[in-house]
Amino acid sequence: MKFPRINKTITALQLGANNPCEDKYFINTITISNTMGYIMGIFDGHGGWILSQYANLVFYPYFLEEYNSKNNLELILENKIIYAIKRTFARIEEEFKLISFSKYIEGNKKFKNLGTCALVALIINNKLYTANLGDSKAILLSQNLEIFEYKKVSKVFNCRKKDEQKRLKEKWPNMDDIYKCKRKKICYVKGRLQPTSTLGDFYLKSPFYNLDIKNLYNDKYINDKIEKYEGPFIESIPDIKIFNLIKNDNYLIIGSDGLWDYLNSKEIVELTKQFLDEKNNNFIDNEIYENSSKLAFGLMQKIIEKSAKKSGIDAFGILEMNLGKKLRRIHDDITIIILDLSKINE
Repeated sequence: MKFPRINKTITALQLGANNPCEDKYFINTITISNTMGYIMGIFDGHGGWILSQYANLVFYPYFLEEYNSKNNLELILENKIIYAIKRTFARIEEEFKLISFSKYIEGNKKFKNLGTCALVALIINNKLYTANLGDSKAILLSQNLEIFEYKKVSKVFNCRKKDEQKRLKEKWPNMDDIYKCKRKKICYVKGRLQPTSTLGDFYLKSPFYNLDIKNLYNDKYINDKIEKYEGPFIESIPDIKIFNLIKNDNYLIIGSDGLWDYLNSKEIVELTKQFLDEKNNNFIDNEIYENSSKLAFGLMQKIIEKSAKKSGIDAFGILEMNLGKKLRRIHDDITIIILDLSKINE
């Protein structure tokens, strides 16, 4: 389990399941328009780790390039940030599309199935910007006296969501299989993918993969087609939201869906009260003193406890398991980033 304490302000914690872990994340301080802030992101890969790692490596430098580009000089700060975010997502999508196409023509089908959800947050000038593709999620925890409340600061794009099912049906009214549900909360676009917006997953975005293309090396046809292709079936433009931060906004919590599979926002509010209680000394033995670390460690501990109870394997047994299919059946890759907003200006 990776547990870096970045500084007094921010903590990231990750527990892998896939081998290798398909969740990737970054955290950076950033200075734009002579103002310092924080930028961070989680890329939750599927079909493999390659695209999530690629996006994770290039997002920050691409964002800086686009923010400082000539096309962006005359805009106000807020619009410059929005422009840079959109252009960064678009660049990653277009670059990896070229890689995917070339690999596919060579006969490597893996790259067409590579995809990643992406949730990026930027805090600058007392404003929070979130940009999301897929089903990672961010919330703000605000405290008024002893009471914590949460605010959703990103939208989840997953086929289990009723609004996404409605949108898909309205867009493809004559396509009975535009989504399929194996169980009540496990639904797939075209029976293949749960997120309804991602980077990558080009087999759901391009008719190219539904052509009969011969393998250049063995002259065999690649027949892995979506019948009656009328896509793109999933989106690649991020949903961007902007929030004015106020004094009572204490913590920003960002998590890949591995966090939200086991804990909902209301549970996190209740657990926050427990973890930050001055009488709670559970963290002292591990030399965990900062609130962001207490929250990250406590939430991960709770997930492990819940997954242990569900699987019938004790918590230590889960932590000792090797990454791979057996562990993945118990829990997903889990990444948590927690920013203590009260520390930003210290």
